[in-house]
Amino acid sequence: MKKYGKVLTLALVAALILASCGESAATADSTAADTTTADTTPAETDYYTNIPDGTDFGGKTFNIISYAQETSAWQIYIAAETENGDLLNDAAYRRNREVEELLNITVSETLIPGTAAHESTFKNSVLAGDNAYDLICYWSTGARATFITEGIIGDWNELENLDLSAAWYNQSANEVYSIGGKQYFAVSDFTFPVHQHWRVLFNKGMMDDLRQHRTIHG
Repeated sequence: MKKYGKVLTLALVAALILASCGESAATADSTAADTTTADTTPAETDYYTNIPDGTDFGGKTFNIISYAQETSAWQIYIAAETENGDLLNDAAYRRNREVEELLNITVSETLIPGTAAHESTFKNSVLAGDNAYDLICYWSTGARATFITEGIIGDWNELENLDLSAAWYNQSANEVYSIGGKQYFAVSDFTFPVHQHWRVLFNKGMMDDLRQHRTIHG
């Protein structure tokens, strides 16, 4: 994995350029008369800051492996093949095209049916030393301790030009995944799945009143 460390880091950093569907924070106008607005407007995020000038990977293919889904409910939009009018799909498509042009790479995605099958495919590939994949995006559940103990994955902290404290990385995940100064997993805006869940809205005050009423009156 270290062989492709620089490629992995730069591709991930650049791939986040359009991860938020093209939305970015507005930059305060230094000439604005309303100083209150200028002070409270967040500065624009520089997504290119960790990419050295002149970076060029000579047309290398950046290979990602993930799981195939029968429906779009859990689609993570890694490598959309074309624009189709869907907001997330089209944002991912444009993001990847910009990354490919910026770094002179090709983003390729391998989809394996089954949430367990793509992990075993990735693991077997690494153990065989064929270097077929640079990144795995896996299903949320599962036991992956062997990924670490068998040297399947590398430490994100060892990657060049990477800032895990950047806004596009989940800081809570960084804290949880850091073990002994090493971090083997990361969560970022690189993927943005549409999760289909049922949600229930309720009034906490009314719930507390009902609980007290039941306590008093049995």
